[in-house]
Amino acid sequence: MGAAISKHDLDATVKAYIDSSDVSSTAGNVEVLAKGNYEIISATVAGGGAGNVAVNGSIGIHSAKNTIKAYIDGASSDVTASGSVTVQARHDLLMGVGAGAIGGAGTVAVGLANSTVLTDNTVEAYIGRGAKVTGFGNQASVSVYTGVRAETTDFRGVAVTATGSGYVVSGSVAGSGGGTAGVAGSAAVSLLKETTRAWVGKGAQINKAAGSANDLQSVSLLASNDLRVLGDSGGLGGGGNAGVG
Repeated sequence: MGAAISKHDLDATVKAYIDSSDVSSTAGNVEVLAKGNYEIISATVAGGGAGNVAVNGSIGIHSAKNTIKAYIDGASSDVTASGSVTVQARHDLLMGVGAGAIGGAGTVAVGLANSTVLTDNTVEAYIGRGAKVTGFGNQASVSVYTGVRAETTDFRGVAVTATGSGYVVSGSVAGSGGGTAGVAGSAAVSLLKETTRAWVGKGAQINKAAGSANDLQSVSLLASNDLRVLGDSGGLGGGGNAGVG
């Protein structure tokens, strides 16, 4: 008998914020950035052989529950920059996981494999109720996320972006061979919950401060998630009388 279990849990919180404060930059930008970049790379394999009966199984369970927040909050907050003000929350995830089981026996062989991926990630960027935020855009442009993977673009003004992207690749394979019977089964399961939000709260004042603004001054509000999933499973069983896969 062969057995293997692999379990990985990501549970992280990243925050960047200005809360109930006055912040100003007379010759630059104000950038509030919360960023998380996470990876899980794992393989779980079990194998064995026996003269009569062989049973082999592998299980891989991998989860990501991350919270990324960037914000300017508090009705008394007053944030001004001669350049730009950006509030950005960014989440990147890469999960490459697999499970495999193989066995052989003179009489009966059984191989079972399972790979399970679970996500529950939250990405938020916002300017809260009543906050005053102005970016005149009179300095060099800043980089803000476009929502297409990790791409950025030049920008002037006030930007609030919440973006997430990544890849989940999950696979499972099982094989068995027995003189009388071989049974093999595998499953790749992905259950994904991704929450991405960007907003400006009620009563917030954006680009309202007195002063001369650049002609390219603007306001950008973006929420985007681009998580791509590839899952596959396979089973092969062989036996003198019966093979199931």
